[in-house]
Amino acid sequence: MTSSASKHSFEDVLKHCKKKVFCLEHSMKIGEALKALADRRFLSAPVILKPEKKQSIKEGLIPGYCGIVHVGSILETILRRLSQVEKKSEDTSTDKKATGPDEAELAGPEKMISEIAEKWKGLTKMGESFSEESVMALTDLSDICEGVTSAHLSWDLGKFIKRMFSNSEGNHVHRVVLFDDYGEVQYYITQSDVLRYVYKHLGDWKEVTSKTIEEIGLTPKEKSVVTVHQDSSTAKAFETMYEKKISCVGVVNDKGSLVGSLSNSDLRGLEPSEFALLDASVGLFLNFGHAEWREQNTDMLNISLVKSRTLTVTKDTKFGELITLFAEARAHSAYVIDSKAKPLGIITLTDVLIFLAK
Repeated sequence: MTSSASKHSFEDVLKHCKKKVFCLEHSMKIGEALKALADRRFLSAPVILKPEKKQSIKEGLIPGYCGIVHVGSILETILRRLSQVEKKSEDTSTDKKATGPDEAELAGPEKMISEIAEKWKGLTKMGESFSEESVMALTDLSDICEGVTSAHLSWDLGKFIKRMFSNSEGNHVHRVVLFDDYGEVQYYITQSDVLRYVYKHLGDWKEVTSKTIEEIGLTPKEKSVVTVHQDSSTAKAFETMYEKKISCVGVVNDKGSLVGSLSNSDLRGLEPSEFALLDASVGLFLNFGHAEWREQNTDMLNISLVKSRTLTVTKDTKFGELITLFAEARAHSAYVIDSKAKPLGIITLTDVLIFLAK
């Protein structure tokens, strides 16, 4: 792979990615920021605080840069708020039990409906409060941030992937922020940008694009897919993603067949009034709660819409086909399934780029 990657320089990638960088202003509210991301189908964006006076970068300080808002930081913040709602619900339930026999107890279904209604009301209030908070509550500073130098421009694509998509702790990162000498965001490069660059020059990797993902060893051998049942709680499913530090979970039916995928990107366009959907089943959330399809799909469940957003491949899928799927669908992962649609593994953009950088 090194020979193919060495044909392309970091400078070539920058030219391909050269576009006006969309940034969120530090004064924006979370609701405004999430809508801006959803409208553009972006999963992340830098947050900037423009200095009153431009100054050169000194001692690593980047004036004006506040961090990145991405779907992972959104998930983490929402889960913290959800735990507060859960605790308040538990405290309310305890208080009611302590009121004694004078307090009329609701029985059976009535009690359950009342508790659900109270919880949904709490979630809606949480959504409204959350959307009014400062976008600064979502910022993350763990990604790679550097100034562009002549040394960078001399790197080949393989070196760029190895150096830029791995932080100082050796963890994989999904985006890189590059600055000019005055701290202005000059480039914002994601793994998807690099993948689309490779897709545009796919002919240069023809020695592997005609091989299957199994032949090149890209099929996960021991990495099991984390799945949830379609009737599981959406909030619990997101909690599982956060605890396991993954960006998506496969959604399966009673037979264990893949029927969809829940990703942290599904939080991107969630309106404050729709936070109650986090208490619904994953199947219901995916069909009714996804921002892209919400207006089209309000009357009935339509599992085909969910499937259309879930990328699947088999062990016999050609590597070139996989890259094409990722690029054209703007996807970040694909499930490897068997003949019964049961998930065998998952391939991410990180997996593909690491392979290309070998």
